[in-house]
Amino acid sequence: MINMRRLIALGTLVALCGGCAAPRPFTPGDKSAAGASGSSSPASAPSPSASAGGGARSEVVTLSPDLDLVVQWPRTRDTKRAAMVKVLVDYYVETKRAVVSGGTEEGYKYLVQDEMSRVAYDWVQNFHDNSRSLQGKARLYAIRVKAVVGVGAEVEMCVNEAELRLTDAETGFPVAEQPSWTRPPESTYIMVAGVRQGDDGRWRVKTASHATLPHPRAKECQR
Repeated sequence: MINMRRLIALGTLVALCGGCAAPRPFTPGDKSAAGASGSSSPASAPSPSASAGGGARSEVVTLSPDLDLVVQWPRTRDTKRAAMVKVLVDYYVETKRAVVSGGTEEGYKYLVQDEMSRVAYDWVQNFHDNSRSLQGKARLYAIRVKAVVGVGAEVEMCVNEAELRLTDAETGFPVAEQPSWTRPPESTYIMVAGVRQGDDGRWRVKTASHATLPHPRAKECQR
């Protein structure tokens, strides 16, 4: 199993993009115990642009009858920053969509580049290889652009997965032994990503890392 939660120092954009770790780990448990912007994919998450002129708003993205993602879009009038935010949200949404679709949906592949292409594929494939899926609800909030350097940017968001459950993909029932990331404190974390705008104008996730509670940065996500 791939170790996908190696913490990094959350510093400058250059440091982030140079040594960023991979996405959140997949913990299949004992199988016998049963736990670019949106324009690149038509199945991507809703756009934050509708709230650009007003306050932040929540939107529910339904990926299956048993899985919802609640996105708290930030307010912004800057379309470029909105695209930076959206590609990170889309990445989270589309990797989960790939999991619950059993591999038929691959929109996430249009949202990553370089090492993240392999990392994202491996993360999704781990679920399929272990006959695992997801149900419940995840919440994405406090999404913001922290730094912009040329065609690169650092974007971060808080994620709460306390209502998610790891399921047996064949039966649809939660596995008996749920992984630790479904419970506090690990169920709440901050996700930091390096995103880059390509020559085609689309933003893609280049690097990503996570810090869970009690890491000081993750404390920003407590609600």
